[in-house]
Amino acid sequence: MDRHELKPRSLREVLGLVDSWITAVAAAIRQDDARPPARPDDLPAPTRCIRIVSCNLARHNPSVGATLERLLATRADLLLLQEVTGPHLCAVAERMQIGWTVVAHPRRDFHGVALLTRTPVLDSGISLVAGTSAAWVDLPLPPGTPRVRVVCVHAPAPIAPGPWRCWKEFFAAVEQMMRNRTSPIIVAGDFNATVRHADLARLLDVAGAAGSHLRAGPTWPARRPLLEVDHVIHTPELRCEFAARLVVSGSDHLALVADFGR
Repeated sequence: MDRHELKPRSLREVLGLVDSWITAVAAAIRQDDARPPARPDDLPAPTRCIRIVSCNLARHNPSVGATLERLLATRADLLLLQEVTGPHLCAVAERMQIGWTVVAHPRRDFHGVALLTRTPVLDSGISLVAGTSAAWVDLPLPPGTPRVRVVCVHAPAPIAPGPWRCWKEFFAAVEQMMRNRTSPIIVAGDFNATVRHADLARLLDVAGAAGSHLRAGPTWPARRPLLEVDHVIHTPELRCEFAARLVVSGSDHLALVADFGR
């Protein structure tokens, strides 16, 4: 059998995946009751909270500098970036001020990541998750907890048999990450899945109590958002006080903003 040929069971699962995408699009067309995407000036001041902003920069972004300027204008404490390339990282370096920590793994494909933070860092690193890169930091947040781990991820797009298998492995790996945690954790980025996909739904169950997933609204495609594929998922020990979508230039995704209480 050719290595790209699907087994019958896999074919059924792929058809189920396609059905999930169609259902998600249909639901988005019927109703989008999320608040409209914001601009940096529309955001409330991040008082007594940690602000996380997650954004898929788009690998071929022609105006990545302008994208970064808009993200920095949110007054974020942490920036979680996906599809980060070498030139993207150079643009990041040009705009970073003293006091920021950068944890990055740029790549030529779609799975380069960078995590930027101006908060104190206890530990940091890069991990491989089903062939993709994940950047993470451990922060002393909030008081009374030993640390909080923040992870930036980008799932493969399940558009062919090979990437589809990696997509399944990605969710299994992130689920295991949640199960093995020893402290509160926030996992954010482009998951290439909506809540109607069984793998993401199971991950949300593992994450904990209801409300551990921020429902800011559809984020892709940016010009007419139909699918909620970008997510911020956290364990129930943490409290999210504000969440919104953010308009950025140069990317085919909207960014996500989430404020967590200290």
